Amino acid sequence: MNSEDQFIDYYELLGVNYNSVKEDIDKAYRRQAVKYHPDKNPTNIEEATRSFHKISKAYQTLTDPQKKLEYDNTYKARIAAKKRTEAFDAKRRLMKEGADLFLYSEL
Repeated sequence: MNSEDQFIDYYELLGVNYNSVKEDIDKAYRRQAVKYHPDKNPTNIEEATRSFHKISKAYQTLTDPQKKLEYDNTYKARIAAKKRTEAFDAKRRLMKEGADLFLYSEL
């Protein structure tokens, strides 16, 4: 995976959930491929081509067992990091609010 692909949620892109089976991924890919195929979007070929390429990459990754395993490991790590950051931010907000209350109460 290159760095550009690291931030793309392939599950969201295809409209499937993390536990989807291959048949569900196939259906979702076909649905999205028809929607974003450059031939179906002659007015905006560049954007359609970009979207179609992302969808194709997502499909290739999620239907290849080895690539899916690698992607899922990265996906899980990103979700865990996001949760840690959110928890840390919440603690930081509480500490700031507490410090503000302490500072302003002495005035």
